[in-house]
Amino acid sequence: GYDELEVGHRSLSPELDQLGDDRDISRQIDELQRISQSQRDKVLGRDYFSDIEEFYNLEEQNSAYPSFKPRVSIPQLQTLVLNEATDITDSSPKIYISKDGDRDKDREKWYQANWRQGCYNNRILESFVWAMLSNLGFLQIGFDAFARRGRGATWVGMRNPKSVFPD
Repeated sequence: GYDELEVGHRSLSPELDQLGDDRDISRQIDELQRISQSQRDKVLGRDYFSDIEEFYNLEEQNSAYPSFKPRVSIPQLQTLVLNEATDITDSSPKIYISKDGDRDKDREKWYQANWRQGCYNNRILESFVWAMLSNLGFLQIGFDAFARRGRGATWVGMRNPKSVFPD
């Protein structure tokens, strides 16, 4: 038998009632995202992040008038940004782990190896480049339970600021 609840003029099983609650929450999250994006577009402009990407990638701007001159692009600012971001993220942090007042050197070595294997410096560098060009740089940190044959591993990723919707 079904456990049914009487709601107004219709009856719903608890599973269907839960789906309705999930849809309401989903709609609320979508609305908050829409409001955040609308406000961001109002303050920064609709194509703010696309313009920054085109600038960084030296993409050609379309002109209403034809030009027969060869295009020359000099990525001087891009080079300066990369040099600065590389200088900032070049070193790996030295982490000290202790338990009951004694250093745990095995875990320290594991932490350093995990940092190198995960290429965390590269993800931080990507985030710094975004921050230098757009004043917004985001890192997303997570744990993948299925990595390393089910033993799990942490990961760090750079988030494109276009995909972040703060409230």
